[in-house]
Amino acid sequence: MGSISCKTLGSYRKTQKNLNLNIKAFSNEFESKTVGSSAEFLHPDHRSKYLAQSLGMTKRITIFITDIQTSNFLKDKVLAFLISRGPEEGFNRTIVTIRYQIAVLPSTKLKCLLVKQELVLNQK
Repeated sequence: MGSISCKTLGSYRKTQKNLNLNIKAFSNEFESKTVGSSAEFLHPDHRSKYLAQSLGMTKRITIFITDIQTSNFLKDKVLAFLISRGPEEGFNRTIVTIRYQIAVLPSTKLKCLLVKQELVLNQK
């Protein structure tokens, strides 16, 4: 019975770890303005719109500071229960709110933006 629990917990932790890695990887690619690489993290239905809008962003916006404000985990569109090691097993969607401190050319004034990113677990 102990090995079954460990195996279940292992896959659960792997899912949460992969989510955290994907958030960081997308954010790094996005912030460094490598549009092609960051687009790979997007659902194919949204990729072309992102690529079309990103050119203007890379020329006009400089990102200075980013930090994650909140992470809401959902299980079939309902908030997942949080337990001591994170969200309950079976969560399949996360909404992350990130605060960006940016400057938009030609201005040099810093602006703060709150952006919500939705991450969906893709079984493939």
